Amino acid sequence: MLNLREHSDRVRAGLKRLLESPTHELGRWGRLAVY
Repeated sequence: MLNLREHSDRVRAGLKRLLESPTHELGRWGRLAVY
């Protein structure tokens, strides 16, 4: 079962990084989509 709290924290951290460095994070988001 998916841990919603852990998932939510991960998403928030990802969004924060995305806002801080959008172009650099595109590759990471692409990799996250694979998982």
